[in-house]
Amino acid sequence: MIVSGGSEETKGGLVLLFGSTHDALAGEAVILEGGCWCDIVERPPGTADGLCGLAVEVDAGDEAGITGLLQNAGIAFETYRRDGQDGA
Repeated sequence: MIVSGGSEETKGGLVLLFGSTHDALAGEAVILEGGCWCDIVERPPGTADGLCGLAVEVDAGDEAGITGLLQNAGIAFETYRRDGQDGA
C-alpha cells in the first residue's frame, strides 16, 4: 500500500507513541516503506511516562493509511496530536 505524503507546509501534526524503542523504529521503517513521510522525534511532554522516549511524527492527513500500515504489521501505538488533543 502506498500512501501519499503531505506538502512541506502540512508535514507533521500527528505524533505516534510506542511502548518501546524497538516498536518506534519498526514503525518508522513500516511507514517509510509504505511511502509516507515521517520523522523520529522526542515523546511530547505530558504524555504517558511509561511509553518510549522516541516517537514518530507523521502527516495528520495520512493518519488512516499509516494506521492501517502499522496495524497490518502488528505494531501497537497511540496517537497524540500536536494541538494537544489525544487521538487514542
